[in-house]
Amino acid sequence: MFARSVSVRVLAALLVTFLFGVLAPTGSAEAATCVGAAYNGQLYCASPISQVNAGAYAVGTRVLLESVSVTASTPSTVTVAAWEVTACPRGYFCGATMDMQSLTVAWTGQSRPAAGTVINLFGTATRGSLSPVGYSADPYGCYVDYC
Repeated sequence: MFARSVSVRVLAALLVTFLFGVLAPTGSAEAATCVGAAYNGQLYCASPISQVNAGAYAVGTRVLLESVSVTASTPSTVTVAAWEVTACPRGYFCGATMDMQSLTVAWTGQSRPAAGTVINLFGTATRGSLSPVGYSADPYGCYVDYC
């Protein structure tokens, strides 16, 4: 069940981060190095929540939070969460350590994901957060309470 809940794209994005220290570079090279998905004809780079929280992206960069659980939904915000592999210092063996990461984003409009669902969240980076553009249901995702 765990293998199904962990997205291959997110794992690939984490590998790129580990190897090259970047996830979604700005400029024309973005399309060549971005691992993600298209939404409304635009490419969004897959990212772990921790990278968005850390402000790792230039404002306006298109970011995809893939297979995240909606843990809360209010008329003005949506909170998503996901398990992430904890970084291990080079030269150490840390085992399979995972941390729960979450992000609350401002939400406007009528269509919003319901709490208890798993979604792919598309948005543009802001300073340490994300401005949602849209979302799609993830039929293969596993809610964080169960995985």
